[in-house]
Order: sequence, then structure tokens, then C-alpha cells
Amino acid sequence: MAIWADALGVPRQWPFFELAVVVDPSVETDAGWLRRLEAEVGRELGTRTEQVLTDMFRWASLGERPKERFPEFEDPYEPMVQVFERGGEIYPGHGSMELLAATVPYLGIIERLAQPPFPIDAATLDEVDKKERIRVEESRARRAAKRAEQEPT
Repeated sequence: MAIWADALGVPRQWPFFELAVVVDPSVETDAGWLRRLEAEVGRELGTRTEQVLTDMFRWASLGERPKERFPEFEDPYEPMVQVFERGGEIYPGHGSMELLAATVPYLGIIERLAQPPFPIDAATLDEVDKKERIRVEESRARRAAKRAEQEPT
């Protein structure tokens, strides 16, 4: 997303901004799809997740226009598609963003532009998911052991 903000001259709006609206201010979205999506997943989505999903739908409605204008750029929303397909959401934190299995610190746009893209192929994401499952299981086991220690005998 940083390269898009930089190329479009809106670095101060990064990391979360309405990219589709910046590319084409006339783009619109029917709000009903979001409620249908929440009904499908069985829960209300977080505010930041809703904002990103809304712009993703707007972005899709632009078709090939962004690719024609910036042919060298990757799809800005493909990483988020991967996160959402795996059940993730975006939780803004203090100086970072929490994803399902990772914390991503907010860096300045210059630092983010200098970083290589994070690989989002299936094997890499499977490994991230595996590490997160292990971390969660270990955390639950520690909490259960602590509760067991605190129970009166």
C-alpha cells in the first residue's frame, strides 16, 4: 500500500486510506454487501476491517484502470485477501496493527517502501498459521497450569 500512496502523492494518508477513491473519486459502493458478508461469516466485523473491505470492493469495481495506469505495481489488496480468507481481521494497536497471526509495526512510509514485500504464497502463510496455532496452544496450556496452581486443595 505504501508504494500506491507514494505514487499517488498521498503519503500522509498511509497506511489506511481509500485507495480506490484516490484513484477515482467517483467510485461508489453499495453498502448492503457488507451486512450480507457479516451475516455470512456470522459476526460483526471490526471498524478497520470494514474500511479495508469497503475499499477492496471499490477497488475491484475499477477493473483494469489502475493496472493500466501503474502496470508495474502488484494488486494492493491481495495480501489482505489472504488474511481475510484465513479468518483474520485488522486490529489497530498502539504503533502497530494486529493481524490474526502477526503484529505489524507501523513504520514511516519511507521505511516501509524500503522493505521487501512479505511473501504471501500458500506455503509461507501455512507456516505462519502453524506457528500461531502452536503459540495459542502453548499460551492456553500456561494459563490452564496457572489456574490449576491457584485452585485451593
